[in-house]
Amino acid sequence: MVPIPRRTPGTTVTGPYGTSNIRDNVGNGQYVSDAYVRTGSDGYVAPRCQ
Repeated sequence: MVPIPRRTPGTTVTGPYGTSNIRDNVGNGQYVSDAYVRTGSDGYVAPRCQ
């Protein structure tokens, strides 16, 4: 399990968990498309990056 402290909008990507324009912050300045992360939700489950 990887903690997702923040999320931000980005390019729309299709992956194994659907299509999403949300990018999940998984490390210091590192993001991965939400379409590749099973969060159990298609929406924001963490605060948006400022």
